[in-house]
Amino acid sequence: MGKPTITGKQLQKIWGLDVKSALYSEWGNFYGLIDEALFPAALTDKYGYICFLTINELVNTPGVKVGKRINVPKRISSLPNYVRVALDGEEQIVSESSFREGKALRALVNRYERDQKAREACIQHYGAQCYACKLDFSSKYGEELCGFIHVHHKIPLSLIKESYQVDPIKDLIPLCPNCHAVVHKFLPPLSIEELITRIESSGD
Repeated sequence: MGKPTITGKQLQKIWGLDVKSALYSEWGNFYGLIDEALFPAALTDKYGYICFLTINELVNTPGVKVGKRINVPKRISSLPNYVRVALDGEEQIVSESSFREGKALRALVNRYERDQKAREACIQHYGAQCYACKLDFSSKYGEELCGFIHVHHKIPLSLIKESYQVDPIKDLIPLCPNCHAVVHKFLPPLSIEELITRIESSGD
């Protein structure tokens, strides 16, 4: 019995990535090319992802080489806005069928399923802007980005070892990719209160 095949599309669903396309590379170094019309796009590996709003952002990112394919010599995990979802040594679950929060499945890496309806309910309650820095992509970058936002789990699913019913208002919060990346740069991840304090203390 061979290894299960993970695709970027599956991880896009599981992680709730608000992008038009997602590519997967186990170690995060080699990817196929992405058509300009398929942005925002994400590059994923077995532990996390990085999102790019436009093809120009991808091409101009230090550490990324775009030629006949996308090459990231030091892996996407070395890039500043990389969001780490799974911890080292974890396995990740991949399933097309069930998306109940926290239901562990065995696949290539250890992870937990996301509920798309919970994501939608979170955005409906808070709005599609970053809760921490208040960035609204449609206001800043144009109507094409209307509704673009990440949704963050306040309690990492990797720390929950049993199935639970997510509360989209108490457990989830909308964050922009930058704030989401900052939260996950820490272990354990920063709380939303800690993130906001950092933003306010920076004076921006």
